[in-house]
Amino acid sequence: MDDYKIKNNERYNNIFEKLVININQNDTQSFFSGMLAYAMYKQEKHEWAESYRKKHNTNNIPLSDLNNFLLIYNDEYLLRLKNSAELSLIRFAELYTEIAIDLAKDEIKNISIIKEIKRYREGWWKAGLKSALGSIIFTFFAFFISVVISIANPDSNYSKLIHFIIGGKEFVIQQIS
Repeated sequence: MDDYKIKNNERYNNIFEKLVININQNDTQSFFSGMLAYAMYKQEKHEWAESYRKKHNTNNIPLSDLNNFLLIYNDEYLLRLKNSAELSLIRFAELYTEIAIDLAKDEIKNISIIKEIKRYREGWWKAGLKSALGSIIFTFFAFFISVVISIANPDSNYSKLIHFIIGGKEFVIQQIS
């Protein structure tokens, strides 16, 4: 099996064609798994080449040694590479889906919290009316307490001030000598 051939005066092998080109181009999953399988093949080839260069202390790899390395890339091994690539893509899709689901759940929680807050939030005019009503009630309560205090001690300056405000009586503060 001579997977490396001379094509346009360049060394060429047909692994890319087997993994990527010779598949149904409309099948996106097969296309991506083929591309990933080819990348896995290229990584294995690169690791082998680096190991070969270190072992033999050379930068040139003879074509015969390269062809011997490529013998393992028969159809069965390429199918295993492609299956491994498909599993990697499935794991990636599952992980991506889990992350997307978690993000969607967080977004739904935030939206429901905002809706709940808006449900209990009042408009500024309603809050203003409640505040004014509270002020009026507090004023009447304070006035009532003042009247009670002035009745309890009719000779105090405070009592005379209340009689001046309510009854129009003359208000004279007595000076203590």
